[in-house]
Amino acid sequence: MFEKEEAKLNTFKEKYSQEDIPSEALDDAIFTGFQKAKASGRPPKAVKRWVISAAAVAVLLISLIGSIRISPAFAQYMTSIPGMEKIVELIRDDKGMMSAIKNDHYHEIGTSVHHNGVKITLDGIIADQKGFVLFYTLEDQDGGRPAALQNVRLKTPDGKQADYGSLSMSNDNLSDQDEYDSSGTIEVFFEEPYETKEFVLHTRLRSSAEEVEIQFTVPEELPAEKTYEINKEIVLDGQRINVLDVTVNPIRTAIKLKEDSDNAKKILAYEDVKLVDERGETWGKIMNGVSASRTSDHTRTIYMQSNYFHEPEELYLLVNKLQAVNRNESEVVIDMEEENILKQPDGNKLRNLQVDKGALKVELHTEKEFYYSIFSTITGANGKQITAKSSMQYGYEERGFSQIEVISNELSELKSPVSLELAFFPEWIEGKEKIQVK
Repeated sequence: MFEKEEAKLNTFKEKYSQEDIPSEALDDAIFTGFQKAKASGRPPKAVKRWVISAAAVAVLLISLIGSIRISPAFAQYMTSIPGMEKIVELIRDDKGMMSAIKNDHYHEIGTSVHHNGVKITLDGIIADQKGFVLFYTLEDQDGGRPAALQNVRLKTPDGKQADYGSLSMSNDNLSDQDEYDSSGTIEVFFEEPYETKEFVLHTRLRSSAEEVEIQFTVPEELPAEKTYEINKEIVLDGQRINVLDVTVNPIRTAIKLKEDSDNAKKILAYEDVKLVDERGETWGKIMNGVSASRTSDHTRTIYMQSNYFHEPEELYLLVNKLQAVNRNESEVVIDMEEENILKQPDGNKLRNLQVDKGALKVELHTEKEFYYSIFSTITGANGKQITAKSSMQYGYEERGFSQIEVISNELSELKSPVSLELAFFPEWIEGKEKIQVK
């Protein structure tokens, strides 16, 4: 029962784990949706996730809580411990973090501040050599308005900006009694192991312009990471990829890849990748956070759920399916004045371009619904480059195709022809590549 719905939710998770959308637009959309749901009489289970990189790039990361991916008996036991139910609800989709809790790597913080009618509590932390996950709770004490954190930043006690690589945040309304109470996570990752253990969380509530500060300490003793040097090549449909190394930490596993610069295709996404042990147990990609990062045009790291506390005799990396387009078709080129699509990947999947003030609309025709938002940066012939304020995709079930709508007040400043870089696209290459990690 509900197999179709569960599959669709899982696909949505994959899509939004890599989505690029400004945080301001995200906050507005979520708040508007909350108010609409409230007005309709249907209490929502609001979920939001966003990311800020060190370069202050906002990334939408919406996590949809799924079924427990670890022993149901253990999960049931954990939810019976006072205060742990909300923690388990937030990470029950991640085998690695559930295993970290099972192995006593969750540390309680319990620091609270009261601000603008809301009690903000840092409940606890899971930490490793490359980062940490903070668990927080928002309790509405005045009533009548949903509480949400925004503009989250991390500093050291002397006021300096912490040198992290990415910061992501989720908020999930978990309370049965009060729809305005919620719990969430803040994930912070560093490019290199970090020495500072004292931090100050800077944030503010949506309902207030005043900043809130909460100081916390990362545990001193952190588990050593495990690194496996691989340097083996895999080939899918003629596209060569070198698997450089695999680094395992309690929170996540990082797989570093280098794509051959002579590849005829540009790889957009590693869609079907997993780690498998000798008994067939699998660890998939991160579903509720940053699932990939790119360090250059041809080098990227993909993040998997961690098997740190599981010691398999053998461990294999399986790569089965990638999104990829011909390298000379990695951009869509349009004439906004004439509303013509001048260039796109083979197959004529994009049709009926419309440009209206600050919105660009185009149809995406596919055999099955494609949940990924396909465009990233937009560049005009005059050299001006913009990022969409928001991007929407809707209408497949009703029409048999998806309507894509890109919104930006800066569209009118672009001179045609305009190039839209593809972040995702419904074209795939497949194979059955297998490399032994351990």
